[in-house]
Amino acid sequence: MEQFKMEDFITREAAMTFAQYAMVQVRKAKGLNKKINNPMDRERKSLLDFCFIITGHGSLSLSAWLGKRQWKQENCGLAKIEHAKGMYALYYDQTQTLGYKGVVATLESNEVSYSSIPKEETLCAYLFVNHEAYSSYCKAYNEYFSWVSERNEARFEGTMNHGQGYDAKNMMHTIRLLQQAKEILSKSELQIRRPNREELLRIKSGAYSYDELFVWSQELFQDVQGLCLHSLLPVAPDRVKLRLQLVQMRKQLYQIKL
Repeated sequence: MEQFKMEDFITREAAMTFAQYAMVQVRKAKGLNKKINNPMDRERKSLLDFCFIITGHGSLSLSAWLGKRQWKQENCGLAKIEHAKGMYALYYDQTQTLGYKGVVATLESNEVSYSSIPKEETLCAYLFVNHEAYSSYCKAYNEYFSWVSERNEARFEGTMNHGQGYDAKNMMHTIRLLQQAKEILSKSELQIRRPNREELLRIKSGAYSYDELFVWSQELFQDVQGLCLHSLLPVAPDRVKLRLQLVQMRKQLYQIKL
């Protein structure tokens, strides 16, 4: 490895790789911040929670509407309304003899059920089903509990202890990467040992709010972008040169004579 020279890798590509990766981590930290501060109930909502009865100029949740009448969703029958996405005509079978399929077949159903409605039956109400909101909820629910099951509990405990609502260790490395990207472009060098160690440790301890670090990271990224436009560093490493060097190293390693 000593045969490689650091200056062969100090390029604008290296700086932007550092910076762009750092900003991806900033966005992930924002997502984590949202998960921590907006925990979801373990009990999953059903499609019924996204059903509403149209009442005058407003709406009422299906569960409240049924509750007032002491009706059951299983005895409801739905008919599709043409050219009205998400809208359904709702009928009710007091006798439980018409074979209505209910609003949903089961609480795990992702779609409403349609029933065959006799012509003489009286329309009870118009039902609106917010399918888009339900789909968004299901996606958020799956992402949240996937994160819960996969998260590093030790790091999560540290995140909760400092009380700022973000992964402080991850944000420390984000700021470090952006600072190193800036140094690559301004000083043409990569400093591994950080001159601002204490500052970075303060970030790791949760001394800053997420919003402060977000603004800081945005400013650093803008600095990197500006420096990249005017840098005299090569755009990327000389891959031909490095590939030949690697071949020579392997010949030496495996004692190949050609």
